[in-house]
Amino acid sequence: MGRVKIARKSTFIDMTAMSDVTVLLLTFFMLTSTFLQKEPTTVVTPPSVSTEKVQETNFVQVLVSPEGKVWLTMNNDTSSAWSNEKMRMAESNKLKTGIFSGSFNPVHIGHLALANYLCEYEELDEVWFMVSPQNPLKAGTELWPDDLRLRLVELATEEYPRFRSSDFEFHLPRPSYSVHTLEKLHETYPERDFYLIIGSDNWARFDRWYQSERIIKENRILIYPRPGFPVNENGLPETVRLVHSPTFEISSTFIRQALDEKKDVRYFLHPKVWEYIREYIRQSITDN
Repeated sequence: MGRVKIARKSTFIDMTAMSDVTVLLLTFFMLTSTFLQKEPTTVVTPPSVSTEKVQETNFVQVLVSPEGKVWLTMNNDTSSAWSNEKMRMAESNKLKTGIFSGSFNPVHIGHLALANYLCEYEELDEVWFMVSPQNPLKAGTELWPDDLRLRLVELATEEYPRFRSSDFEFHLPRPSYSVHTLEKLHETYPERDFYLIIGSDNWARFDRWYQSERIIKENRILIYPRPGFPVNENGLPETVRLVHSPTFEISSTFIRQALDEKKDVRYFLHPKVWEYIREYIRQSITDN
């Protein structure tokens, strides 16, 4: 049986609408386009890499500080003003971190208020509460367990973003000396500028500290006032500064004695610290 052939019909597409759109687009682009204008002066930018050796004479170094000050020096003449400004700019980019080292046996509101003052009024970015496992100048002092004192510091500091608890000294050789701690801190955290925080009572006997002269030479020190230990600000080394923080007549010894006498001293402690100590004592009595 023969196949039926279907006659083909030509396909016709009306391009009128598309032509109108094309004309409108061309008109739009011609009216809104900005043609490249000739530059009045030709600027030739230097390449990012040069094989030419930098000359050692007849050159100028320019240093611009964040405050907009401009320092110029000729032929690598590193004057004291230039060097000091360069060092200050380098340090300004580091986090100012106060090292508040102590036994914190236990930590109390006096510690917290002082550290709070140093952050808000002495422009420290952070204060690290560095729990010391052993103080060479307090041999024989009865210390609470390391993990307990560290846990209390963690509870006391966790709500303030500029506080940080640290067991850094737990991992260093004992006895723990500040000169070794600071040396290791600089090595471990080169992006930070550390400030050692001590009381004026400790400053009065600072010459008894192990390698005290080296500590003063290589570190910054902030002294906070303690009753009965005045400090002559005019006689302080360049790296040492006295802060005018309020004085707090609270001691960890008083807290421990009050607890032994079963006194309610909750307002001398951070609320979380007080609750943790109460539970710790209750658990100790139960275990015994």
